[in-house]
Formats: sequence, C-alpha cells, structure tokens
Amino acid sequence: MKYDLAPIKSIYPENIGGVCFLKIVPKEWILSESAISNQSNKAITATVLKAGRTWLDILSLYDSVIFTETSQSTAAGVMYSQSVVANVSGESELLNTLTNATSYSEFVLLIKDRMGNVKLVGNKSHGLTFSSQLATGMIGTEKNVYAISFQGESEERAPLYPF
Repeated sequence: MKYDLAPIKSIYPENIGGVCFLKIVPKEWILSESAISNQSNKAITATVLKAGRTWLDILSLYDSVIFTETSQSTAAGVMYSQSVVANVSGESELLNTLTNATSYSEFVLLIKDRMGNVKLVGNKSHGLTFSSQLATGMIGTEKNVYAISFQGESEERAPLYPF
C-alpha cells in the first residue's frame, strides 16, 4: 500500500474557505521540479525556474478564486481532476493580449488558501490548460470580467508547497 491509513480528524478549529493568491508559470519555464514526499504529499524541495523567469501573479477579483480537486477511479488507477477558476476585472488591450498568449501553454500554479496553505498544482508532465470567457454583464450592477480557468489531470493530489 502506498500510504498508511490513519483516522481522519479536523486539525483546525475553523476552516475558512477562499484563495488569497494565485501565481502561474508556463511549464517550459521550470528548470527543476519539486521533490514530493509520498507519505505527506508535501514538497521537500522548491521548484526552480530558468534564469530570468519568475512566478506570474494573477490579480483576481476578491472572493472569486476557487480550487477543486476530484479523484476518479480509472482502469489505469486513480486520477485527480484539478481546476482553478477566477474572475479578472474587465476587458483591456493588455488583458486581451495576455489571454491570447496564455492559450498556447500549459501551466503550473501556486495557490494559497485563507488557512495559509500553499499548494503546487500541476507539474511539467501534467500542466494545466488555460481558457477564458469574457462576460460584460447585462446591467450596471453586474461586473465586466474575464472568467479564467486552468484545468488538468494528475496522478497525484496537488502537494503542499512550504517555500
């Protein structure tokens, strides 16, 4: 058995939902991947990017980012569908250029939840694909936003990333 079984119990008195930050990097920018502990599902080394490359911040609207990870049993074993969805404010020439360029790569993401946990989502073998949808809203009280999405599948859950 790959993992030891143990009781499931809550370790937090409160468990606040939401994502505080989202960072992305095209998987081609990764020089070396994080080593992951199979037992704890935690990165034990940092992901190293190629010279001159840095994680790119995605500045989303407040309370608009959600990360989901769903296990699926397949003939090849368990796979995990991973999804990060966010709303980014309005249409602009710069945002249009970025969403067009982003459509041609697969990505690795860092997300930090409101409990302070950072997760590394995707890797060089299983990058997440990008898609976007512009919605102008119908009335003045609705927002003009790009709904952006990163979707992928992995053989492992997204590990904790303490770096």
